[in-house]
Amino acid sequence: LKTSDIYTVGEIGTAEAASLRALHDIIRENRSGNFITCGFDILQCAQDYINGLIVNFQGKPNVLKMSDLAQINQLKLNEMYLFLLENPQEFIKEFPLSFDLVFIDACHCYDHSLQDFLCIEKKVKKGGFCAFHDIGIQEQGTDLQHKDRYNLDQYINVRKMAQDLGLFDNKREGWKFVAEIPGSRVTKTGTQDGNSMMVVQKL
Repeated sequence: LKTSDIYTVGEIGTAEAASLRALHDIIRENRSGNFITCGFDILQCAQDYINGLIVNFQGKPNVLKMSDLAQINQLKLNEMYLFLLENPQEFIKEFPLSFDLVFIDACHCYDHSLQDFLCIEKKVKKGGFCAFHDIGIQEQGTDLQHKDRYNLDQYINVRKMAQDLGLFDNKREGWKFVAEIPGSRVTKTGTQDGNSMMVVQKL
């Protein structure tokens, strides 16, 4: 948390912003310097998770839609923002800030998790981290994500995507494997429905 003048966190796939809120609060409690917390999701997210968003944003109007993007250079420090967009991946590529930490937690199918990583890869600062949710062995092939354009069911498949990119065995140029963290499905603690994560570092 001490590596940047403005420690910047991004989450792709925020849903009701519970994890975004947690990241924001952890940074606020443990960093004396400036920071910004940004979530990115599709426009439908706000409609699907409106009650959770109200709770986790604590009534603050820091949700920006397409018409508000001109305000991006006016973001206030030490605040949490959610960008709701028709195409978050294309927006992230042009986002003027780079990130110390990125959490990828959107659609967990192979293709979408791959697109999320590729759109953020160049935006992570040297020494920064990227974490992937739902990457544990136990989670793969579970939880229907959506039907693809061929009307075939797509399930969680983040692990194979990361393996194919060489993120587990340090074959992806510019990245180093850091850790795999088991979720409560594995540890049998808490609600027992939490999925695992993997963390890699930008070299």
